[in-house]
Amino acid sequence: MVYQSVDGGDAISSILHPITTNAKQNETTLLQVLEAEGVYDTELGQAKRHHALNVLEEWLCEWSDSLLPGRKAALHKKKKRRLATATPTTATSTSTSTHDPNSSNSKIIGGEPPVTNTNESLDDEETNKQREYRVALVSFGSYRLGVYTPDADIDALALSPPHVTRSDFFSSFVQRLRSHHPSSSNTNTTNTNHTDTGTEEDEVTEILPIPTAYTPVLKFKLNGISIDLLFARLSDGTRLHVNHHSNKHNLFAVPNKPTIRMTRQEFVILNGDFRGMDEVACRSLNGVRVTQLLLEIIPSLDSYRIVLRAVKHWARIHGLYGNVLGFLGGINWAILVALISKENPEAPPAELLRLFFATFSTWKWPTPVHLTALAENPPNGVMTLPVWNPKKNPRDGTHLMPIITPSYPSMNSSYNVGQSQMRRIQEEIRLAHQIVTNQSQSLGTEKETTIWNALFEEHSFFTQHAHFLHICISATHARDFCAWFGMCEARLRLLINALEHVEMGLQAFPFAKFFAEPSKPSDTNTGRRASSFFIGLRFATGMERIDLSQCTNEFLSIVNSWEGRRVGMDLTIDHILQRDLPEFVGVCQQR
Repeated sequence: MVYQSVDGGDAISSILHPITTNAKQNETTLLQVLEAEGVYDTELGQAKRHHALNVLEEWLCEWSDSLLPGRKAALHKKKKRRLATATPTTATSTSTSTHDPNSSNSKIIGGEPPVTNTNESLDDEETNKQREYRVALVSFGSYRLGVYTPDADIDALALSPPHVTRSDFFSSFVQRLRSHHPSSSNTNTTNTNHTDTGTEEDEVTEILPIPTAYTPVLKFKLNGISIDLLFARLSDGTRLHVNHHSNKHNLFAVPNKPTIRMTRQEFVILNGDFRGMDEVACRSLNGVRVTQLLLEIIPSLDSYRIVLRAVKHWARIHGLYGNVLGFLGGINWAILVALISKENPEAPPAELLRLFFATFSTWKWPTPVHLTALAENPPNGVMTLPVWNPKKNPRDGTHLMPIITPSYPSMNSSYNVGQSQMRRIQEEIRLAHQIVTNQSQSLGTEKETTIWNALFEEHSFFTQHAHFLHICISATHARDFCAWFGMCEARLRLLINALEHVEMGLQAFPFAKFFAEPSKPSDTNTGRRASSFFIGLRFATGMERIDLSQCTNEFLSIVNSWEGRRVGMDLTIDHILQRDLPEFVGVCQQR
């Protein structure tokens, strides 16, 4: 198994390019502001993530082993024997004090008899070889890049040996996770030692498998940490040999603060790993490949991480963050910042941040953003996959803000972006450029701090519009909310796009943030949950009345016809004025 060491660097002074005194001062000031904004995780938070990944990989390896043909048979025998001893029919079967402890008929603690000869069908050479292939848990996205926030999820890939299938992943592994739900009677009662976090039982909640997604994903929380887990299997498990897992509990640490030196060793995806994979599996690997390449081509990771943190924090504050909602997600912002870092290898973070907003405030979309040449040709032995190319694929030419991934197959990572979302992104980037341009002319730490604080000021979205659509997603029972919310969120882009009609004299301004509604006394019995989303509306001059009923009714029909909908799942759409906005939008309470 090939691993890559991702070095987080020592302190700020470890940046390799020459820095002037003013540049160092600007960098320190920017870092101080970011730290005050709370974008860095604590050591306790890092330890919890470390533990969560260790536990998850251990569960994946145990689950993978259980799916080997011989192991399945052994487990089936074990289950039959356990059931047989659960309802003893003779006095002999319940009398254990005179049994030889070495006898196959003796009981062990908990009343479960030992299973003899469990490997009797694992004797052939090929199956024994497969037993040495273990699942590799590979992180990517913000966690792998070392720019995650305290409340960020972890994106990870379960890279599995050939004997495990995607169907297994979304069936038996999901059941394995459900056995660790607090409400499950099958929850493992063995305490697990948390490094630096105390001792407690590992719990899995909010389990949401989405096997039919464009890139199938399993969402859940492990000890309160949100994880999005993808799946792919290698056609050749040689690189997943067990020997490479012997030190896995020492592998999980990621650079977070520039002043903390930590490393994480990661499995490296190679071109040859794509051999034998279908299109869905290749898409699942793409996130890891993109992250790997970003880490390889960025000249100064220290500077890059500071700037990417600043940009992502700014985007969240101003309601611009979220690929599902048609805005830019983590990988999109990461590629944009990488372009600026790559083209300005000597620039310190404060200058890179200014260059970022200067560049994209005037970018001529749909001119694509490329970090490398278009990767159109598949590696040897890899199937030919669709590649973004507007000259060959007319549909690609309709994309508004193409941000192209640097690995094969080159794809537009921002195909979700719509007209409404692009307009908001462009407006906010232009405003941010005005703010950071002032920073380049400032003198003195106090003024620099003021400028950076201005960049991260709370949004003024709700004072910019007189009319809004208020979309409320709710479920009477907490157990239903997660799936219902996820389904509705994934389809909100349809409503936003439907509202954007020039002939109607209407422009939509969505705000990419959900607000958790405060619970009411009546909600305590059922655990009712509700989350709100807002779209600002602007009408053409002279427009007195617009009928939105067709747009809203069609959207309601789509979500209400979802086959997984249960009683108590609801979505409402209301037109409200600024003066009627609920009080909870005054404080951003993200779901």
